[in-house]
Amino acid sequence: MTKQELDHHLELVQQLEDGRELLASLMAAAGPRAQRLDGMPRSHGTADPVGCLAAEIADMREIISRREAAAARSEGAAAAYIQTIKAVGSALKRATDSGKTVAKRAVTKEYTISQSEFLARTRNINYFVRETGGGISVVFGFRGNVIPLMKSSTRINGSGQVVTQVKRSGSAATLDRAFSAQMGGHRGVYERIGPSRFPVEERYGPATTQMMYSNNEITEEISEKVAETFGKRIDQDILALLNGWRR
Repeated sequence: MTKQELDHHLELVQQLEDGRELLASLMAAAGPRAQRLDGMPRSHGTADPVGCLAAEIADMREIISRREAAAARSEGAAAAYIQTIKAVGSALKRATDSGKTVAKRAVTKEYTISQSEFLARTRNINYFVRETGGGISVVFGFRGNVIPLMKSSTRINGSGQVVTQVKRSGSAATLDRAFSAQMGGHRGVYERIGPSRFPVEERYGPATTQMMYSNNEITEEISEKVAETFGKRIDQDILALLNGWRR
């Protein structure tokens, strides 16, 4: 089943529900409050509302019957398709989580941030893309925020200057115009923009995604781990969902 076929099935289900609601309203209109035929002669042009309702009810029952048959024919395939999409999403989440674990270890080996800080500022980006032919492809990736310089290896030396080291392989740098301060419940490294005390701006290191993708070895390792985990999990997750072992 394709996404277009699933859309058609869902449209059939909606039409079926609409038809049932209309049938219920017709049945209510033909109830005890409706005019009853008593067999007495009528003047020319007298309408028979009950007879008209009976015809509409019969027509609607036939329409509902056809819609039920059509929906039943695609119900199994639609359910399997939906479960497969759920399984793909589940396997993809596990895969990107494993990729993020690889990235966490590699990045914190190269940069002076903690693993918990890396995880707190990195999010998975997983989504489905509808293709022209009705198929669906999956896309994975990561989104990360810049990390305050204070979260790297940063200290204040004996002269009151800020000394920071972002990469473990690099040397520590002294920031002459920077200072550490508590602002709005957050302690950070700030720098004056001009000769006056204000304005100031906080100093940041690179974003976690920059740390990940600036190193080809890390990028390749992440991609390999994601592909490996996805390949292992997808069949297991599809089987579990289709057999009702997991919802």
